Parts: sequence; structure tokens; C-alpha cells
Amino acid sequence: MKRIVIMGAHPDDIELGCGGTLHQLKELNPVIVIFTDTVETNGNNIIEELQKSMSSYNLKYELYDFPNMGLVNNIPEVRTKVFNLKSKGDIFFGPSTNSQHLDHRVLGRAIDDIMLEMTVYFYEDIRSGQNQRVNGWNPISKEDLRAKILALMSYKTQVGKRHYFMNIEDMARFRGGQIGVKFAEGFEVKRKVGI
Repeated sequence: MKRIVIMGAHPDDIELGCGGTLHQLKELNPVIVIFTDTVETNGNNIIEELQKSMSSYNLKYELYDFPNMGLVNNIPEVRTKVFNLKSKGDIFFGPSTNSQHLDHRVLGRAIDDIMLEMTVYFYEDIRSGQNQRVNGWNPISKEDLRAKILALMSYKTQVGKRHYFMNIEDMARFRGGQIGVKFAEGFEVKRKVGI
């Protein structure tokens, strides 16, 4: 059985980028790691929101407390933490090296550099991924999409101020239309090892 590790720079990144796929993979008990808690911009509520979101999937997670927009100032430590995850997985998901968000790029670069012999999927960055090249699609069901939306609605600090939270179903339909299904999520397949 494949072991899955999914990394996010911030709370809500994973759910936004691959929440439907996460719903499909939850039975494999993936390792979920978030690098930045964003408490300084969202207060302690964000930690409770992350807990509620992950609970909706019935998943546990690890949370580091790097400062928001501070991964670039902590690259050696970020890389060490990513390296320590290498032995826990065969397939790795994370933010793209092509994201326009600096925290995402730093984490994506660490994943790309360290997981050289592993399969790496960069999930779609809905807000900052204009430079990301989607070259992989994963069909998701209506149930997967509902699970994604339910998880994202846990983030009360984000729902009202992040316009892209309102476009989740539209994006899933758009990606689904590209491969002839109702809903899908897009990925940048960085490296695929094995069949």
C-alpha cells in the first residue's frame, strides 16, 4: 500500500488545493503537515478551524509554527523538516514551486529538491497559481466535493474575506470539464515514479 504525505504552507492550503482528493485518500491515513499556523494574522481561531477541518475528514495532522510569510527566513529548518518526512511516504503532495506565494514556493522547492526518487504532485493554488501548469487531473465525486466544501467552511476567519472560497465548485466543474467528468481537481505532476 502506498504511503501518502500531504504538506501545506498554511491552514486551508491542502483543503483548497486537493480537499476532494484528500477525501478519497483518507482511508490510507495520510500524514498531514502544516508549516505555518497564521495565528499572527488570524488569531487563535485559525488553530480551532484547522482542527475542525481535519476532524471533518477524521484525520490527524502535525502543525509547525513558522511565521506567516517567514518560510524564506527559515529555509534550512523547513528543509530539515521536509527531509524528516521523506521516510514516511511514497507519494508527496504540496504547493507548487511556481506559486506566486513565497511560502508556497519555499515549501514546494524543498519538496522538489528532497523527494528526488519519489512521486510528487503539486496541488493547485487557486489564488496564487497563475504560473502553475496543470498537467494532471483527478476526478472527484459530488461527495468528495461536498467534503471539501464542508472542510473549507470550518475556516470562518477566511470565508468572509477570501473571494476564492466562493469559487470552489466552479473550479471543480472547470477542471472536470477538461477531462469529460463532472468534477475534478488539477495537479502539476512534478514527478511520477512507478505505474
